[in-house]
Amino acid sequence: EQASQQALKYNLEVIPALELSASVESTEVHVLGYYIDRHHDGLATYLQKLKQARVDRACAIIENLNASGHAIEFEHVLQRAGNSVIARPHIAEAMVDCGIVDNYIDAFNYWIADGKPACVEKDNASAKAVIELIHQIGGVAVLAHPGAHFPPQMLQALIADGLDGIEVVHPRHNLATQNTFMKFAQDRQLAM
Repeated sequence: EQASQQALKYNLEVIPALELSASVESTEVHVLGYYIDRHHDGLATYLQKLKQARVDRACAIIENLNASGHAIEFEHVLQRAGNSVIARPHIAEAMVDCGIVDNYIDAFNYWIADGKPACVEKDNASAKAVIELIHQIGGVAVLAHPGAHFPPQMLQALIADGLDGIEVVHPRHNLATQNTFMKFAQDRQLAM
């Protein structure tokens, strides 16, 4: 809303969009939804479920830390999150505040990164469900930053699930990767 209001002053177009995590064959991918109806009830419902899942995950991570002898309170993490959706970086900041680790990086490296002792894995929706949601709310579903080594069979599965495009230009994509995705998208008439 703020961006849309400010854009009017400068004659700019704001494209309502979001980025959602999803799973394909137990691999996390990110799907961008461009031109979404940000006022759609289906979006509000989905985002509320995501927020609650983040709170539940944070509580479980905190329980794991407490069980490991590292006292940390949910309220402290909530304070760190402020108005943001609660996430592991807020837990890391609270861990530093409580003297559990010396710095943010150590919190992840030793405790809360994927596979570490206090981590609780995210339960992402399937890519198909995320793509369907984006279409339901009027959007165009685009695979975000696939990277140079993204498996072609996974890309084909996403297209079969209704994917509309690929993020071709991204800081992690060198020119060769960009050219590969550009050709792939052009050959299949996907948005870039």
